[in-house]
Amino acid sequence: MRRLLIAAVPGLSARHAPWERLRQELQQPGVFSDANVEWLYFNHKINLFSRVGLEEVARTFEAELLQKWLASGGFHEIVLIGHSLGALIARKAWLNAVDPSQGDDYTGNAWGAKVSRFVLFAGLSRGIDTEKKLYRRLESRLVEALPGRFTIEDCYRGSAFITNLRISWIRHLAKLPLDAQPITVQLLGPKDGIVTGADSIDLDAFPNTNHTYVPGAGHGDVHNLDQAVDPNARLKIFLEAFRRERPLMSSLLPEYENSRVLMIVHGIRASNIDDWVKNAKEFANQRWPDVVAKSPTYLYLSALRFALPSVRKRYARFFRDFYSDEIAKHRKAQVSVLCHSNGTYSLGHCLTNFQSISVDRVCLAGSVLPTKYGWTELIKKKRVSAVRNDCATNDVPVAILCKALRAIGMKDVGTGGFDGFFGSNVQEVRYHSGGHDAMLSDANLISMLEFLLDNRSAQTPVPLKPDARRMRLWSNATPALAFCFILALAIGLVYCTIQFGWYVAVGFLIVLAIVLFVLDIY
Repeated sequence: MRRLLIAAVPGLSARHAPWERLRQELQQPGVFSDANVEWLYFNHKINLFSRVGLEEVARTFEAELLQKWLASGGFHEIVLIGHSLGALIARKAWLNAVDPSQGDDYTGNAWGAKVSRFVLFAGLSRGIDTEKKLYRRLESRLVEALPGRFTIEDCYRGSAFITNLRISWIRHLAKLPLDAQPITVQLLGPKDGIVTGADSIDLDAFPNTNHTYVPGAGHGDVHNLDQAVDPNARLKIFLEAFRRERPLMSSLLPEYENSRVLMIVHGIRASNIDDWVKNAKEFANQRWPDVVAKSPTYLYLSALRFALPSVRKRYARFFRDFYSDEIAKHRKAQVSVLCHSNGTYSLGHCLTNFQSISVDRVCLAGSVLPTKYGWTELIKKKRVSAVRNDCATNDVPVAILCKALRAIGMKDVGTGGFDGFFGSNVQEVRYHSGGHDAMLSDANLISMLEFLLDNRSAQTPVPLKPDARRMRLWSNATPALAFCFILALAIGLVYCTIQFGWYVAVGFLIVLAIVLFVLDIY
């Protein structure tokens, strides 16, 4: 008789009772008529205050699976179940067993080849959206402000764990023949406020995957038979998920075939509906019909908020989520990026910190990256093909603001969009006459798109200035001016404290903290 192992990974602060009820139902005689069913419940004990990383949890789950495999002499088939964050753990553990790109986590254990199906109950895929609702923003900022790192942070949309898992999952499955891909069923509750059908794009991108709604269920109880108005009806939905046949599809859907994707990423003091973004999309659609032009949907970012490191890194998370979504939709695509201002920071941050992210050609406009950013190394590793950098004569956000931020210790930003990138293979286009968005004229946008999509050299029909001497003088003086400003502020604060008492300093720090918190939230 066929030997089947069902391994279940619960969600956050899980109760064992619902899983025990499910085990009993699945092990009833006749449910799997041709199989002897064994059960493994992985009790990870993760709660809201846990500090363990999900990568470590996935390794522990894989170790328990291997132990069960060896003790039982192997299985003919394995089905992995995961609820909420448990779905992330189950998917990562499987990748560790089958995907060599997992690096040190790769084990090549034999059980991985026997996984035929994933049944996910409200499985997190894109992660928890921390920005859509105010209470989520408050909650996530509090968690991020506390010392150390909480497990729940790995579940945030665009986190390092989520991004690497999504991209690895997409790329590994894309290599497999359709009949070798595990069948994946996502069971969702209509009342779920965390996971929706649209959040499962990297699951739904594959023909062997689809989602089913469980009537009356929310996020926390979608797996719970005892909470259902009609437990028998819910059980039938569960059993159908375990028995669902592989779809008869001989090829990928057309939208998932090879294509070219142009990512247009706006920066500070702009949004994805600004004229230059819309114009770039229109130009791309008109001249290159084979290109899919997309831009992320994050909102307006002021220069003041850009100065906060936490905000910059959060917007980089938005870009990672955007990139992962587009790779899911066009997983064999050639990706080029046109980015401006903070968009260049988001791209640069992701390329530096995520080896799984790579692009073809890049066009930088008003870049806020450091002058010594490692473009040459990225080009050598073939994670980027070519880079163009457009600069302007009076770019205050780059020449002044970024220079000031570096002067006070923020080394993740710089004046590459004004001074150029030193010692790199970047093709420099300097200087456009004007401010931070001077290079985003229609004529220059077309030349940027020709660089990205026709592989042309970095040329522009727009007249350029040979230098930006006046702004360079101000830029060079900025570190000294920033130091004098901070020194004057400190002297003033000490003076007021001596004159009026210590509560002045305390009051100032409280007001400053409130202002920074409000800027971070909004």
